[in-house]
Amino acid sequence: EIRRRRNIEAAEVHNIPMDDYEAILLIVSKTAHDIVDFAGNEIATIKEYIWDKLSESNKDDARRSSFQDLYKYIQSTLAALNDLKSVNEGIRIKNSRFKIKQLFETWQHTSKIRHAALVLNIKTPEEEIKGDEQKIKGFINELVENSLKHNADKNNFQIKIIADVSTNPNIKSFGKRSKFPSDRKYLHIQFSDNGKGILKDKKDWVFLPLTTTAKSNEGSGLGLFTIKKTLKEMHGYIEENGFDGVNFDIYIPYGEET
Repeated sequence: EIRRRRNIEAAEVHNIPMDDYEAILLIVSKTAHDIVDFAGNEIATIKEYIWDKLSESNKDDARRSSFQDLYKYIQSTLAALNDLKSVNEGIRIKNSRFKIKQLFETWQHTSKIRHAALVLNIKTPEEEIKGDEQKIKGFINELVENSLKHNADKNNFQIKIIADVSTNPNIKSFGKRSKFPSDRKYLHIQFSDNGKGILKDKKDWVFLPLTTTAKSNEGSGLGLFTIKKTLKEMHGYIEENGFDGVNFDIYIPYGEET
């Protein structure tokens, strides 16, 4: 049902000029609400079922840990759906202080994510940044899930994540480096893999809403669009310039506490 709705809206988007952002956003707004309302209700029902099973179990129940993990995953999924709805309602940035290493705590103690080898290089793990920790974690998770999904059959598949601090980002799409204030700090996250990458003729479209590179149009096509829109609210930027596999560069300015 979600795919059917998405395909209808995607057809409408592709009939709109790429620079008509407002018209595109109107279509995305409707789709976001449709997806959230439909999927949210279904997932909420599952959440209640898992909660009942968790409540019925005791600490010696071998299934209890699995129920707990599943319940946490469902909670994070519902939170992601609410973020999707914010595409329509406006994105609110909630900045706080945290150490850069906290963004990667999910993957810090592993060298493998499902079928992918993971290379994680946090160059300044103890440095503090002021930013929206949960949304930045969401960016990383979205990119990880996209890579895993699009390269499910890839042998010797590898994902690499590098995090560093930059004071004068070199954004190719911006032309001149002076577009960024040289006295402001930016968190630079470089995400790459050795997978199939993004076709050259799709690179201009990959950040548009309702666009997906998945087979059979699987997926909502809103993930990268939401990342770019949220980064715009943060005065940050994302670009993709991979050749063998994907290569995303994300620049997030150190923000003010809110």
